[in-house]
Amino acid sequence: MAKQNLFQRDVTVELLFADKRGTFFGNLKMPNKNDFAVKLCEEGLAQTFMQGDREKPPVLFAQMQEAQANAKAKGIGIWGSQLNLMASAQGSGAAQRFEYLQRIKVEMTDMKDATSFHLRRVDSSSPYQRIDDAMEEFDANTAEDLERPIMKGTLCAALFTEDNKWYRVKVMGTVGRGELDVKFIDYGNTAKMSEGTLRKLPAHLLAFEPQAMSA
Repeated sequence: MAKQNLFQRDVTVELLFADKRGTFFGNLKMPNKNDFAVKLCEEGLAQTFMQGDREKPPVLFAQMQEAQANAKAKGIGIWGSQLNLMASAQGSGAAQRFEYLQRIKVEMTDMKDATSFHLRRVDSSSPYQRIDDAMEEFDANTAEDLERPIMKGTLCAALFTEDNKWYRVKVMGTVGRGELDVKFIDYGNTAKMSEGTLRKLPAHLLAFEPQAMSA
C-alpha cells in the first residue's frame, strides 16, 4: 500500500503536535490529497484507536471510523475471518494463515528495503530456540562433507563470517566456479559462499521447517 501510493511521490506531511518524548503526530496526504490513514482503514489494513481526550478527537477520526465500518462490513483485510500475513518461508507460494486478532511474537531478522523484510516467530509455538541451540552445538570439524556437485535446493550448514557462527542455509544456485548463492532459511538474508564453507546438516536439523517468513 505504501509502495504504490507514497514511495517516489510528492506527499504532504501535516505535523499537528509532538509529545514529551519527541514523537511527532500528524497527517500524511497522498498525491491525490486524500489522507493515507483513511485509505488504510478503507482497505481494512488499519484499525482506529482513540487515546487521550475523547472530547476532542482528531479532525479525521470520524472519517476513519466510517471507512473502518465499511471495511468491516465487507469483511476485508483484518476484518476477514482469516488474514494471509506472510508468505511461506519455503517459497511454495502458500501463506501462513493467522486468525483475526491472533497475537504472535516475532523478531525482524532481515530487511531488504522499507517494504520487504523477513520475520521469524519467537513465541512458545516456534522451534526457533531449539534450532538456535542445536546450531550452537554444530561441530563443523566432525560434520560430513556435502556430496559433489552441490545441487540447487540443497539444505546444509554455512559459516556466516560476520559472527563466525554456523546457520542453516538453502543453496539457491551457482554464481561462479566453486561459489554458491545461499539463503539463510531461518533469517531470510542471502550471501555468496564458497563450497568449502558448507557442511552437511545432521538429520535432526533437517526436520525443522524454515523459520524465516517474508513480509
